[in-house]
Amino acid sequence: KTKMGGGNGYASYRVVILLPEDLEIPLAFKVSEHGTAYSMYANGKKIASNGVIGVTRETSIPEQIPLISSTIQPTKELEIIFHVSNFHYKDGGLWYSTLIGQENLLRDIREKNLLLTLFLCGSILIMALYHLTIYTLRKKDKSPLLFGLFCLVLIFRLVSFNEKYLAHLLPYNSFIIINRIEYLGYYLAIPIFSHFLQVLFPLEFKKRILSIIYIIATIFVVMVIGTPSLFYTYTANYYHVFTLLSIGYYIYVILMAIIRKREGASIILVGTLILVIGT
Repeated sequence: KTKMGGGNGYASYRVVILLPEDLEIPLAFKVSEHGTAYSMYANGKKIASNGVIGVTRETSIPEQIPLISSTIQPTKELEIIFHVSNFHYKDGGLWYSTLIGQENLLRDIREKNLLLTLFLCGSILIMALYHLTIYTLRKKDKSPLLFGLFCLVLIFRLVSFNEKYLAHLLPYNSFIIINRIEYLGYYLAIPIFSHFLQVLFPLEFKKRILSIIYIIATIFVVMVIGTPSLFYTYTANYYHVFTLLSIGYYIYVILMAIIRKREGASIILVGTLILVIGT
């Protein structure tokens, strides 16, 4: 059954998995976040859920926390059913693949993902604290302050996006808070990094362009803070275009700085390209 239009509504998904007859090991599922509430059943047994599914916005509670399901005994035919509802995000339904396997192996995958996220956050936090400390000792140069702030914004983005680590630290029904942090981490990164480059290369990065970037980013930030999630999540695609245009200008500025032999321009280019490819 389905009643979804433009990603909003509710639906049921069913699939039958054929398993080897001699398989006796209990199985579990690694379920990613979906849009934006679901209940998962295996052979009629509820084994995982996020939020509360409903037929209206008032009767549903969104939640997006990746998890490992409870285990089940395998059968020759394994019927999987997802009941999903969405009234809080631009996209609804099943977003990602669901892994099936031994519970310990699935937990290893999840723990490795979490450890990688925490390692990246720790490394970036060290860079942030280092540059913020440099700024306190030499306040005439704003570049350490801006780079430190940029690092902090990246951390908020990582903990609210990768494996939704932040969701485990906040109380139940924190979807809107986490989602806003995720979007703000992305939307604030562009103007802060732009300002960082403008301070480093003031002759190449025009102040007028920086002002335009700040104005556009501020409009998007205000929408994230002041509008419902069903509205501001539609702005992401437009911000992607804005981000690509900004990146194109970054590369132009840095290349001009290299041509004019500005100090550190080559290193900044390599770092920027790594950042762009990595994200």
